[in-house]
Amino acid sequence: MRTKLWILGAALGLLSAASTNALKVYKVSSEGLADIKVYVSDSKGQADCVIHVETSAGLATGNARWFYENSAGVADVNMYFTDSAGLADKTIFFTNSEGLARCDVDWRSFKKQRASAFLSEPKGLTRGPEDCARGSGPPGYDATLDHRLL
Repeated sequence: MRTKLWILGAALGLLSAASTNALKVYKVSSEGLADIKVYVSDSKGQADCVIHVETSAGLATGNARWFYENSAGVADVNMYFTDSAGLADKTIFFTNSEGLARCDVDWRSFKKQRASAFLSEPKGLTRGPEDCARGSGPPGYDATLDHRLL
């Protein structure tokens, strides 16, 4: 009985892990805006991934079946398609067959943090006048004379 439950649990775990959301890709026109740079190869053997592009986000599953988004904010990853294989992070090959699509690359892991994450004020690093008055400021600094702190 215990073995049957273990097998059932493992099977359910594999089924739930296999069903992933569609990879939503936004094509950017500049390398600076891209999370990842890809090169489209003419040869399936030279490619890191064989990609099939779906016409609907509902049909796309996993990392090998993409759906192109019209908005960068909704996309999972912003891609720049480069003309040079040497400048690319990954090489891909497009196929018309869903069955031939394969890819082990985790495209979402390439997502960059945007500037808004860096613009927020860090917590715990600000100092008040009482810290400087205690001598934690530069040598000879007197916080009572600093008009910016008042």
